[in-house]
Amino acid sequence: NPELLRLKALAEMVAKTGGAECGCDDVYELIDQYAESVLQGQDPALLMPQVKHHLDVCRGCCEEYEMLLQIMQMEQA
Repeated sequence: NPELLRLKALAEMVAKTGGAECGCDDVYELIDQYAESVLQGQDPALLMPQVKHHLDVCRGCCEEYEMLLQIMQMEQA
């Protein structure tokens, strides 16, 4: 699955940050892939743990993610 390979590559890229916390800009770059993995039934927290952590602590990014996920779910319906 090409999408899964792309997600794994992104996860590796994020992991190479040496455990540094993701900022809002980093999350903004990855949030669509994060939501896409949810829609595909994958666990994005395993692929992108830094993004998951940021969404847990940053209300603004979390709200943006939730809106994006709702839009993507409506487009699939």
